[in-house]
Amino acid sequence: MIKRRGQRSVARQLVSDRIRDFTPSWFTVVMGTGAVSALLHSFPYGHEPVLHAFGAAFLLLNVILLFVFLGFAITRYVRHPEVFKMMFLHPLQSLYIGCLPMGFATIINALLNLRDDYFPESRTFVYVLWGLWWFDMVVSVPVYFIILYTMISRHEHSIPALNAVWILPTITLIVPSTTGALLAEALVPYSSTHALIGMFVSASSLVLGLGMALMLMPLYILRLITVGLPPGSLIATKFVPVGPCGQGGAAFIILGQVGAKLAEQNATENLFLRAPQPPALIGFVAAYFLWTLGIWWVVLSIVAIYETWRDNRPKFAAGFWGMVFPLGVYSMLTIYLSQVLDSPFFRIVASVLCLFVFMLWTTLAVLTIRDLMKDREGLLNAPFLSTAPQAGASQNDTGLGDPASSTDTVC
Repeated sequence: MIKRRGQRSVARQLVSDRIRDFTPSWFTVVMGTGAVSALLHSFPYGHEPVLHAFGAAFLLLNVILLFVFLGFAITRYVRHPEVFKMMFLHPLQSLYIGCLPMGFATIINALLNLRDDYFPESRTFVYVLWGLWWFDMVVSVPVYFIILYTMISRHEHSIPALNAVWILPTITLIVPSTTGALLAEALVPYSSTHALIGMFVSASSLVLGLGMALMLMPLYILRLITVGLPPGSLIATKFVPVGPCGQGGAAFIILGQVGAKLAEQNATENLFLRAPQPPALIGFVAAYFLWTLGIWWVVLSIVAIYETWRDNRPKFAAGFWGMVFPLGVYSMLTIYLSQVLDSPFFRIVASVLCLFVFMLWTTLAVLTIRDLMKDREGLLNAPFLSTAPQAGASQNDTGLGDPASSTDTVC
């Protein structure tokens, strides 16, 4: 009897420790799974009903993951309120806070796909999703400004410690801008006014997020040229700059299509929206520019990860999930370009990218389940709890940028 009580006590302590060590970066799993759901729905080839069914299955899985992770996060900060301040002042972990609203936005996208497949005439469904999108925007906008301001006023940074995760807070507004554009397109048949509101809010969100992302990218290039590739498993963050290119390009294409549809309906006297060609053309040109820019980041990331894996294979960690979403949205942008241009070339490229994303997601899922079953401590671990920075702590003070402490960079 005493032995059983001891085992239960140990089990409770283990669960408590794991909840305490849960970090916001786990929401990148939700983002990646949402991207896979969207790709399954829009895959250029194959039997659509089957692919749509798989997309719906991934949506269900994603909803479960979101609620489980959200439950862990709430429990963590209720039971350990001091941990929230530690996390918020951490120059790396705090940047992942935006992954929560971004993950929620991917679920809204998947629900809209579900509506198109199974409830195409449901006006109520569209407006419910529109309400959820406004809620997501209400969360995303403060996160964007607060995290970026905290980086400026509370964190200390240096070029050697700079990494691609700096770009994450900017994507917090780019992702819901795409969701808003998709919903604006769905609202066109019901209310041109609501569609126009959604279009301009999404465009403003896109410019805010993408503009800051494009300003941060040169800093990251400076770091790569002067210091070299990131050390250890931080190399997985190399794909982060692909995210603004892919997601921003997708938003531009959809916003252009919404503007064209509103112009065809004579929904506004706005000079810019009097003819359908200008907004559609501007959206396409901006999207193609970002797709081309993304080629550099995709190629660089693949080569860098290959060399790192060959020379010094890093230990698997939760941060590896950060590769799925950027590649997923870049694949989605390629699909949109193939549809706009009716191009077999882009369809083939999109299919190859999608298959790569599917294989990457499957590999990471298998590795994650394997390590969770083995209860590998490094997978669920928050190193900053033992080296918590106070206000003004630098990345180097917490081990970030130090090859010897690569686990700090990916949890």
